[in-house]
This record gives sequence, structure tokens and C-alpha cells, in this order.
Amino acid sequence: MSKTRNTLTSGICGWGMGTLLLLVLLGLALPQSADARPVEDSSDSNPPIIGISIGNSQSSVGAKINNTIHIIPDKYGNLAIPSVVSFKEAGEAVVGQDALDILLSHPEQSVTGFKRLLGKTYEQGGGFFDEAHYKIIFKTNGTPAIEIPLASGSVEFYPMKILALVIHELKTMAEKFLGEKIKEAVVTIPASFDSDQRADFKETSSTTALDLVHVMNEPTAASMAYNLDQDYKQEKYVLVYNLDGTTFDATVVYIEDGVHEIYGTARSENVSSSSKHVSSSQLARLHSDLQGASFQEVGSCASPMKIKCTSAQRNLLILQEFIDSFNVEQALQVVDRALREENLTIYDITDIVPSGDSARIPKLRSRLLEHFPHKLPVHENIDPRLITTYGAARQGSHLYNDHPTICCIRDATLWQLGVETAGGIMSTVVKRGTPIPTKKSNIFTTTTDNQTSIAVTVFKGQRDFVANNTKLGSLELDELIRAPRGVPEVTKRTVP
Repeated sequence: MSKTRNTLTSGICGWGMGTLLLLVLLGLALPQSADARPVEDSSDSNPPIIGISIGNSQSSVGAKINNTIHIIPDKYGNLAIPSVVSFKEAGEAVVGQDALDILLSHPEQSVTGFKRLLGKTYEQGGGFFDEAHYKIIFKTNGTPAIEIPLASGSVEFYPMKILALVIHELKTMAEKFLGEKIKEAVVTIPASFDSDQRADFKETSSTTALDLVHVMNEPTAASMAYNLDQDYKQEKYVLVYNLDGTTFDATVVYIEDGVHEIYGTARSENVSSSSKHVSSSQLARLHSDLQGASFQEVGSCASPMKIKCTSAQRNLLILQEFIDSFNVEQALQVVDRALREENLTIYDITDIVPSGDSARIPKLRSRLLEHFPHKLPVHENIDPRLITTYGAARQGSHLYNDHPTICCIRDATLWQLGVETAGGIMSTVVKRGTPIPTKKSNIFTTTTDNQTSIAVTVFKGQRDFVANNTKLGSLELDELIRAPRGVPEVTKRTVP
């Protein structure tokens, strides 16, 4: 098996022996395969449907081969590739481990954290737009674009293009491993993604020659990885939690008769007093102390160092717990919010599934278990960093074999959907967490005498006033019969 490359190109960070020692202690190697070897061409007429998971730090791909889920390695034997896209001076795009080497020396020509840009405007991006180590510009419609300096001049890329390059790289890895062309895939996304962000994922099909047959929520994929749907006699409420930097997600997945359904989800993007990813700024300061350089000179190295170190297992997690000041109690409040969405209590949860590269932080794990009054099974046999890929590959296998009854997924609305009524009030038509597809209707009336038309404006969001929610669209209903206000009845139906 090939070893992971450890070549660190000298560049703006001024790497030295002290930093090398630090990174070695943290464990640089990404998860590696014990039997990373190609398989023979499949005798089936159609190739398998692969599973893909795109993370902020790492991405991976898997497939079911001979009744076993395999996470497919890259050319260096790594089971996950860094979620990095770099560009050479001539404009050639490089993805994964090779891109990481370029990132360390030319961060302005490399892109990380692109998933945070999908479907976002400047107002929605928070501090990420200002902290990125590459240049982000905004088009006239408010959408972000990434400007990369090349030998021939600056070139602009939309985040969706960067996403497509990573998906294409994972597709290529799968094709080399399986020995056949891949046509279809199941891809995972955060449960908190809205319709615009989901659409960006789906639209990559046109540029990757890969049909995304299903876009599934990451918590659902995590619960599927452990075959928790196999006991058809028992309903389950599975708590899936993910800690990624300063963002904590908690989701309740309800499983009954083989059907997975998102019951409640909640998120906090600031469970830490630090505004950077977990340990990024601290690692930069450690580098500064070791090298005698200023923090500002190495600040741009925080993201590369985080990506290098995100794969370190026990050592990094202990370091994270020591140096990071994330608020565990606030994280537990997120768990409680997810439960309250469907009127659940801590007594209803039957299983716990950690997901993500920070999910095993000891302090969080111990407090989470203490939060529940009874002992719960915590499923940790699968590497939490690869768990969503396992679940996506399993779902791909079910779709490939046309056995949807073995394991079915029921999606749900992530936001309330409603219309604007008098006074700018948000009148909810579809509640958050409603299984889809669904049809809902409300009856509305006029507010003035002899009113002949009604403006219908649809919003999504959880706030009471439409000014604080997101507008989805509008239409005009005219030719109403003149009548006193309150007499006409108009039925408004919403189909998510």
C-alpha cells in the first residue's frame, strides 16, 4: 500500500522542523485502506451506484461490492481526500492531496470551504467571506464567485464549479478502482441546506457526466450506515450529532418499517468563543511560537494546517478538547431544540450516532451521554468521518437493485412555508419538518371592500414577520367578484 505523501512545499508559512514535529505528533495521514486494490470488472450490464460525501475538510466515495461497502482510496491509499481545489499557473485544476501541496505554498490559488459558499449571498455568508484565504467577489445578482490569479490573468469560478471538480475527482477514483465507467451516484448534504443549496448540488450533473439519482441528508445517511432499519418490529428515534469547527448540528431520525424520516433538526453556528474552525488559530499561534514569526504572517496557514490535521484521530481530538473553548451546554441546548420540534423528550431517543471529524471529542461525548437518563447505544464502529459515505453507498445499492422497500427515505421540509398577510405577518401553510411530497391548503379572504385581486407572496423561514424570512416568489390573483371584505374565500395550496 502506498504511503501518504508528506512533502511540505516551502512557501509563505515558512515551515520548519518544529512545525513538522507538531504535525507528525498530530498524525498527518488521512484514513487509509487496508486492502486498497482494484476489483475485476463487474459482469453486470450496469455499473454500481456510488455514494459520495463532500465535507468541508474531507470528501470520500464508496460503493457496495460483493455485499460489502468499500470506501474507495485515492492513488496514495487514502480513504478520504482533502476538500481542496488548487489551480496551477496555466489554469489546470488539481484536486485532493496534490491540491493540498499547492495550497500550502500558494493559498491564493487554492479553494477550501467552498461548500459554505453554495447558495449564499454576502449577507448570508457571515464572517467566512472576509476570512477566506482566497479572493471572493460578488456578481450583480449577489452570488459569490472565486477569483483565482493565474499566469494569463485572473479567472473567476463559481462555487458550484469547484464542487463539480471535487465530485468529478471522486467519480474518477471510483472508475479506476472498479474498472468501469460510473454513471450514477447518491450524494449527501447537510440537513440544514435550503432549496438553493440543494439545487447547486443537483446542477453539477451537467458538468460531471454523473447523474445524482438521490441527494440525501447527512444524518439520514449516518443512520443508514449502521443498518438501524433492519429491526422492523421496533421504531427508533436516532440522534445524529455533528460538530464541525464552531458549528454543531443535532438531528432526530425516525425509523419505522424500514423508513427513515427526519423528525427534527437544529443547529448552532457558534458553540465556540473562537470564530475560526476548531484549532486553526491555535495551530497557527503554535507555529508562530515555534518559528519566531508573527501571528499575522502565519494566519493564512490556519486553513491548510486544519485540513492537514483534520484526519488525525485520537491525538487531534484530545488537542481540540484542550485548546478549543466550545460551549458544551450550548450544544446540549441544540439537542433539546431538535427534540422539541416534534414534541419529543430525552426519554424517546433510542440510539446515538456521532458523525464528522470532531464527533468523538471526549468532553462532548461524556456530557451528551449524561444528558440522557438511560444508557443508550452509541454507534462508533464506523469512522465518523466516513459514516455518511457508507450510508450513501448503501442507499445507492438499494436503488441499483431496485429494492426501495428494503430501506426507504422520507424527506421533510427544513423551513416553514407561508404567505404574507395583512401587517406583514407570516401565515404558515406548511410547517417545518412536514414529510414531502405533501399538499397543504389554507383559506384566506380580502381585507378591503370590493377588492378584485389578491397578491400572494410566498416565504420560507421561522420568523413571525415576512421581513425576517426569505421570499421565494409571488403571483397575483385577479378577477375576484366584488364583495364586502371578509366575504370572498381564496384557497391557497402549497406543494413543497
